[in-house]
This record gives sequence, C-alpha cells and structure tokens, in this order.
Amino acid sequence: MKLINLFHIISGAILLIWLHSKYFTPSLLSKSVAILLGIGVMYHHFYKYSNTGAWIYLFHAIIVAPVIIYFGFYPTEGRSMLQLVAVSMIAYHLAIITHILHL
Repeated sequence: MKLINLFHIISGAILLIWLHSKYFTPSLLSKSVAILLGIGVMYHHFYKYSNTGAWIYLFHAIIVAPVIIYFGFYPTEGRSMLQLVAVSMIAYHLAIITHILHL
C-alpha cells in the first residue's frame, strides 16, 4: 500500500504539475497519450470497482480519468483542473502515508 502512495506522489503528481507549468507545450503526441491514458485509467478502475466495490476505484473512473481525457482534448483549458488533481493527490496520499507510518 505504501508503494502505490509513493508512486502517486512522486510520479503522478509531479507529472501533473509539470503538465500544468508554462514550460509544457502540448503536442499531438502528448494530447493523444493523455486521451489514451485517461481511457485506460477509466477502464481499469471501472473493472477494479466492479470486482471489489471499493469507492476509490470509482473515484478514479469518474473524476480522475475524465480530467485526463479533457486535458487531452483541451490542454490549455484543462491545466487548472490538472493542478487541482495534483494538489489533491499529494494531500491524500501524504495523509495515507502518515497514517500508515503513525507520524
């Protein structure tokens, strides 16, 4: 459980913050990757939700994946949503890690 939280903080949040930054210029490849990644995240998490019923999978399928897909279609307009997801991701996963480690 700790590894998935660290993965979200280190790679996921940093990637989303970079995509939100002024240094990122969207290309056709990055937009296509975002759309495919969003579809993959949605499919995977709906599948996991149907098998487990855990709410976190449903959250990823109906909130996180559509934001990624939206960013793929509208990268300029989607940047603020990506920043919101990144900050939320960092806060949630840090809270989980501190709870696990009893900090």
